[in-house]
Amino acid sequence: MSLINKKAQVVAMDLTLAVAVFAVISVLMITLWSIYQNRLQDNINNGQILNVAFTFSDYLISNPGKPTNWNSSNVIGIGLASQDRFISESKLNNLSNISYNKTKSLFQINMYNYDYYLLLSNYNLTNPTIYYAYGLPAPNNAKKVIKLRRYVIYNNDTATFEVTLWKN
Repeated sequence: MSLINKKAQVVAMDLTLAVAVFAVISVLMITLWSIYQNRLQDNINNGQILNVAFTFSDYLISNPGKPTNWNSSNVIGIGLASQDRFISESKLNNLSNISYNKTKSLFQINMYNYDYYLLLSNYNLTNPTIYYAYGLPAPNNAKKVIKLRRYVIYNNDTATFEVTLWKN
């Protein structure tokens, strides 16, 4: 074999090896980029549902609603507080008289395709007593679930107000 043929073989092998390495690196980069994009989108979605849950719960526990003495026939905005973080029993009763779908529209969470569940219980976390529950509990197969626990006053006692937002 001549020297030129040997150099040609080395160049061909170098080129083949370089193309193979480039292909492996390209596939690896594309795969990593795809994984990164999925994680970034998940973080954005989690941030969105957390922001909606916090805004939703904060409005409920710190505002009386619109009008202040709302009921099922005149409600414009649902708030459950008689004053900041003091939950009103009469407002809870009024909420029970409104259909779930109407409340989703009034809460403006239907635009995100979230469902919700509200739970008011005593502060004893080991043996809670449920004072009030409304909405749809999250099923076990829900894709996204966020629970926020807020501390409030109900019937002159410390209580927990838990808001669960979930999406299938």
